Amino acid sequence: MGAWGYKLYENDAALDIEAVFEEEYEEGKNIKEIEKKVKEEFTSMLDEEDDEATNFWSILADLECKYGVLTEETKKKALELIKSGRDVEFWKESNEDLAQKREEVLKELAKKIEETEIK
Repeated sequence: MGAWGYKLYENDAALDIEAVFEEEYEEGKNIKEIEKKVKEEFTSMLDEEDDEATNFWSILADLECKYGVLTEETKKKALELIKSGRDVEFWKESNEDLAQKREEVLKELAKKIEETEIK
């Protein structure tokens, strides 16, 4: 994954997930169909032991919140992975300052997810 910053959409995978999600949404697909397509396209990121898992579920949760279609599974997985702190630990390996900024971004996202109703 190419990353150029600590924010949610500052990496290639995030932009790719967003593009697939929005294309499916614009085609009128329901959230279950959208989730299925996104998971099929990004299967390698679903392994919770992988560093990419937090990125995948965070982006999916953010998009579902944005479009008002947050599912229970996405909410649960995203919050679980964000709260695990693994993503921030990964960032600490390369840059402590960016890790702190990434942690703040994820805290804001967790709050948004927690406040969003499940559909």
